[in-house]
Amino acid sequence: MVGAAGRPPSVRMAHLRTSVTIMAPAARVWAVVSSPEVMALHCAPEGRITPKITQVDVTAHGEQFDLAQGKLVGPVRPVGQGMTWRLSGEFRGKPYWAEHRCVTWEDGPGKSRFAYAIVQDSLGAHERMRDQVETYELVDLGDGTTRVTRNSTFRLRGVILRLLFPLFFKPAMANLQLASLYKLKAYVEGKPLP
Repeated sequence: MVGAAGRPPSVRMAHLRTSVTIMAPAARVWAVVSSPEVMALHCAPEGRITPKITQVDVTAHGEQFDLAQGKLVGPVRPVGQGMTWRLSGEFRGKPYWAEHRCVTWEDGPGKSRFAYAIVQDSLGAHERMRDQVETYELVDLGDGTTRVTRNSTFRLRGVILRLLFPLFFKPAMANLQLASLYKLKAYVEGKPLP
């Protein structure tokens, strides 16, 4: 494949996409996917190349509030597009934090989308992978199951990172993405993890 002026195409914008089918109705899956607290504390992959999250603080209000039958139920929790949250924990024995912002909140019949941007983090990944957006798309398959697709897009910064991404980083990130989806599946289905 050849790009402009006979050069190979740029790998500046990276894209990853993985999917899994969950044996649960879309509304149940949406309740988990659209909750930063649940996703970070129960569905994040674990390992030596990922931080261990111990706390999630929702820090800014979105467009909607959790209303049931016309009255507030439980604590007011900001939800919707514009919601921001901060993850805290540790990475390789050092304090870790990351700030995220919801950029898409579409909860519709048959199909829902939740996307967030990584604003900044203590490791500086937001500088090497700029404009990073993580999107979860849910499709109700109509038989009590839901297909969840996770898309990651980001702009790579630095020649070495762009050169090494297809060989090393993309497979590793795709594996982390898939591990996250399998943890989501196990959490929603109530099954123990393998």
